[in-house]
Amino acid sequence: MTTFVIKTEILSFDPQPGMKSTQTIDVDFSSKSVKSSYVTGTTKIGSWELKSVRDAFTIKNIEFSDQSVTFKTVGQTASGVGFMPNIDYEMEFKVNADGSGTVKGAHDGYPAYSIKKGTEVIYQYKHKSKDLQKLFGSKDTKFGPCDF
Repeated sequence: MTTFVIKTEILSFDPQPGMKSTQTIDVDFSSKSVKSSYVTGTTKIGSWELKSVRDAFTIKNIEFSDQSVTFKTVGQTASGVGFMPNIDYEMEFKVNADGSGTVKGAHDGYPAYSIKKGTEVIYQYKHKSKDLQKLFGSKDTKFGPCDF
């Protein structure tokens, strides 16, 4: 089994730092399955802690061949402060049976994004300080393909 973790987070130099979403994707060639799970963070305002809203994390277009699988993952969440825009991404993976492969995709310019295969970081994007306006729009930061 090959496991990928996609994490969005606000870095410590900005307000409301911490994990905003973590999507875990398990690719299993023996059962020809791609499964996904996720957790989301919170926003703290004074003594209130607001859960995330508009959470939508899916795996689409799964296609297995003898030696590889391709799929697309789409992630979306937003702060519990209702007027905030979504944090969103869309990534395309090709994973070979030996665990190697590529990933490419697009995400917002805020917050930070990382993709790990096991413990290996295969993609990392760090946001600039107080660059919140880059949440507006949709997936305008493109990357890849990144080999792993």
